[in-house]
Amino acid sequence: DGQYAQVASASGAGYGFDRVQYAEIDGSAGYEIVVGRQLSEQVTQTLSVYSLTETGLTELVNANYSQFLTVDLDENGYRDVVILHADGDSPNGVAECYRWTDGQLLRDREVRMSTPVTAIKRIITGQMCQGVPAAFVASEYGEGSIITDIFALLDGTLTNFTLSESTDTGVKTVRDYYVYSCDIDADGLI
Repeated sequence: DGQYAQVASASGAGYGFDRVQYAEIDGSAGYEIVVGRQLSEQVTQTLSVYSLTETGLTELVNANYSQFLTVDLDENGYRDVVILHADGDSPNGVAECYRWTDGQLLRDREVRMSTPVTAIKRIITGQMCQGVPAAFVASEYGEGSIITDIFALLDGTLTNFTLSESTDTGVKTVRDYYVYSCDIDADGLI
C-alpha cells in the first residue's frame, strides 16, 4: 500500500556483517539473500543463504567460510555459492561449491587449494576458455610469489585445474611477481 513493511527477519550468531549479496540461486521469482557474518576476530565466518517465501525467510544453507563468492559455474542461469575455508587436516584451504539441484542447494565435493586461505589476495570470476566459467583465486605463495587456483566444473564436478592430478590437467600458475589474472583484451577470457 505504498509503504515499506517488514515481511520477514532472520537472526544468527555473530557480532557483525562481513558481506551481503543478492543472487538468483533457486530459480524462483526474486533473488536469494547471501549473508556472511563475522563470528569473531578470527578468519572463520558463517554464511547463510535465505530464500523469501510466502511464510518468511527459509535458510537454504549454513556453512563456515573464510571467503565466498557467487558465480554461475554450470551456466544454468542460477548462481552457485563457492566457499573457501580452512581445512583442519591440512595447512592448505579447501573450496566447496553449493549448487541448486533437485529443488535444494546441495554441496559438491570439496577440492584443495594450493595455499592456506589466509594467503588469498584477490578473487575474480570469468571464462577460463569459451563456455567454461571459472573462479580465479590468487594467493601469496612463498616470499614474493603468487599462485592462482582456477576452480571450474569438469564433468559437472568442482575441480581445481591448478592442482588436478587425477585428470592430468595441472596448470602452472606460479609467478615470481605480483601480477594478477585479468581480462586484458576484453574478450571475456581471463
